Amino acid sequence: MVSLNSLKIMLGSQLTRTKEYPTLRSFTMLPGIVLTDLAADNFLEFAKDEGELSGVLGLYLVTPRADYLKGSLVSINWDLEEMESHKDEIVDGLLKIKWIPILPGSGGTGW
Repeated sequence: MVSLNSLKIMLGSQLTRTKEYPTLRSFTMLPGIVLTDLAADNFLEFAKDEGELSGVLGLYLVTPRADYLKGSLVSINWDLEEMESHKDEIVDGLLKIKWIPILPGSGGTGW
């Protein structure tokens, strides 16, 4: 299980690298839930994704055709052709990961 702190470090690291290295292509991919022997019992009813979808999306992301997704959050369940039809909105930040400080220690004001 991923803790909030490790997620914070991972996303912060990705945001920093994309700003420091504009040619770096990084993505956050939601892999879905695949029915395997390792699937937790409480997720079995939701395990409807095919394992091959992660591979298909991974192959798509390494092509120049996916440059508009750089720094974005993408899911294996999303239709790639439909995403390409919304390319302008995505480039404008529709799927970009943004750090929003909530806690006072991070510069926020709390809930």
